Amino acid sequence: MIVVTYEKSRESCSLRVEGHAGYAARGSDIVCAAASILFYTLANHLSARKEAEAQVTKRNGDAFLTAKGEEAEKDLALILTGFFLLQESYPEYVRVQKSPITP
Repeated sequence: MIVVTYEKSRESCSLRVEGHAGYAARGSDIVCAAASILFYTLANHLSARKEAEAQVTKRNGDAFLTAKGEEAEKDLALILTGFFLLQESYPEYVRVQKSPITP
C-alpha cells in the first residue's frame, strides 16, 4: 500500500510518499505510476521556485518533500487533491493522511 502523509507546521509543509501499491508488478503498476507523477510534478515545480526552499529526498522508492511559504502550501494542496482522488479510485492501494498542525 502507498501511504501519503501531509504535515504542516507554522514554517513549512511536507509530503511523504511511502510504499508500493501492489496493484500490479513493479514497473507495470498504474497506481504507483500515478502516485509517482503526482509527487515528481510537485517536487520539480517547487524546486524551480527558489523562495520555496524545497528539499526533496528519494530513497528505495519512498519520497519526502518539504517546502516553505504560502505558495508552496497551495501547490502542495493541489497535488494532495490528486492523491485523494487516487485514494478514492484505489482505496485498497492508497491511503492519504493529514497530520495535525505542529508548532
